[in-house]
Amino acid sequence: GLQNALTTVFSTSQVDSLSNAIILFSDGRSTVDPKVILNANALKTGIFPISVGDNVDRRRMELLAYVNYGFPTFLTFEDPVADEAVRVLTQLAAPVLKDSRLEVGGNVYDLLPGTLQTVYAGSRFFLTGRYKNAGVSTLSLGGYSAQGAAFYNFSLNFPTDRSANKFVEKLWAKEKIDALERQIAVYGETDSLKKLDIAISLGYGIRCKYTAYIADRSRIASGVDNAAIEIVDFRCSRGAAGNILRWTLTHTGVMGDIHIYRRIGTTGTFVCINDAAVAGNTFIDASAPSGDVYYRMELMLSDGKRILSSIVSAMPLVAALDQNFPNPFNPTTTIRFAVPELNGRSDVSIVIYDVLGREVRTLIAGEEYPGYHEVVWNGRDNAGSQVSSGVYVCRFAVASFVQVRTMLLMK
Repeated sequence: GLQNALTTVFSTSQVDSLSNAIILFSDGRSTVDPKVILNANALKTGIFPISVGDNVDRRRMELLAYVNYGFPTFLTFEDPVADEAVRVLTQLAAPVLKDSRLEVGGNVYDLLPGTLQTVYAGSRFFLTGRYKNAGVSTLSLGGYSAQGAAFYNFSLNFPTDRSANKFVEKLWAKEKIDALERQIAVYGETDSLKKLDIAISLGYGIRCKYTAYIADRSRIASGVDNAAIEIVDFRCSRGAAGNILRWTLTHTGVMGDIHIYRRIGTTGTFVCINDAAVAGNTFIDASAPSGDVYYRMELMLSDGKRILSSIVSAMPLVAALDQNFPNPFNPTTTIRFAVPELNGRSDVSIVIYDVLGREVRTLIAGEEYPGYHEVVWNGRDNAGSQVSSGVYVCRFAVASFVQVRTMLLMK
């Protein structure tokens, strides 16, 4: 079958130094497992299904392409199939950047699509995501061109006022619903996937496979009034039984269900973790793994609207210094570190040295609260001068703990 054919091609006909691509012509009715193909796709070969017919398995072909660095094409028998095939071949014949990677830092999460394809001449990226805090962040796109390693930095300005371009949220929501429903169509429905699909549908007014909207023209439209309930506080701490979530609400007169979402790491997906109804103002996540865990609470109101809390993280158990991102960088990079729960605030220092051990820049020298933190180095020394290209060492110290990471500034 197709699955065996693809895995055979991966093991016999791929060249690491080239941009590999496979074009599949079919009726789009294969039972191929996209994740099995991804696990066998060691060289990140782009898979580009061209499915012809009126009864194709769109969700499976989309998932096969998107997780394997490609894109699908769907045609009917009335379409100019030969012309469309030539169009795809022409685009794939002009690769610009292979093994594409994207770094956006810890302020951005839930990026869609989750897998980047090879960049081809004339191709476009459509990338959606969410951000935690207003301000400027750096987006870095890297990969390998014909001349070798290449990367490009872009400045992203996230506004404090999120109402000016409200339609952008719906672009993300539509991508999220499509991604969830691909998973459901190919691998089956789970309670958590269904709940998340419905929650996003209701929260953003976009129909999913479990919801429908009816226009009631007998009533005058009005704005959404969330004043009846407000999340005053939402926080997380570690306990012997697991991570303990606590919150305070102003009033619960119109509230429906409470959903607790958990995300592992900075780039994972939030998944609902409470199967039973939540009562009171406390929830214990007994199955929480150690390390980088994030939570968000959702309040479902009786009128179908929802309120989302801010994102909180469990306090780290141990001190740690993550690898800076992007790395290599030019001229800015973000350094993420963890301060454990000791006795309140702890003395923390982050100092940049050159390879000869000379101090270049002191980024932090003072007390920090427990938690996960970030600091940005702009490639300048203590005097404000731009430093030269080369290898630098980042030294992180908290209490008696010391850890170092090497960083590469490349201009």
